[in-house]
Amino acid sequence: MKTQISICISIVFLMTLSVTSVFANQPPAEMIQLTNKMGAVPFSHNIHSNLTCQTCHHTGKFEKCSSCHVTHSKAPSPKQAFHALCKDCHRQENSGPTGCKACHKEN
Repeated sequence: MKTQISICISIVFLMTLSVTSVFANQPPAEMIQLTNKMGAVPFSHNIHSNLTCQTCHHTGKFEKCSSCHVTHSKAPSPKQAFHALCKDCHRQENSGPTGCKACHKEN
């Protein structure tokens, strides 16, 4: 009986890995809208194709930051995280918008 349970758990684990890798290997949506109260920010994955996924998704997970940072008191707010990622990179590379309305479009 223990062997059968062990085999079932192993199969479920392998199936989970398989499904996860299938979704991880899917190309991201070309355009996404990051919604917020200042106006949606359009984001093009194609324009940013020179970056690795981990540049923005530092854990490699494609989830909201709050899914991991829910209990961390020192975790940045979404605004702080996006501004640090986007604006700082645009300034450093001397490319891309950095002004509020250059990114935030009317809802």
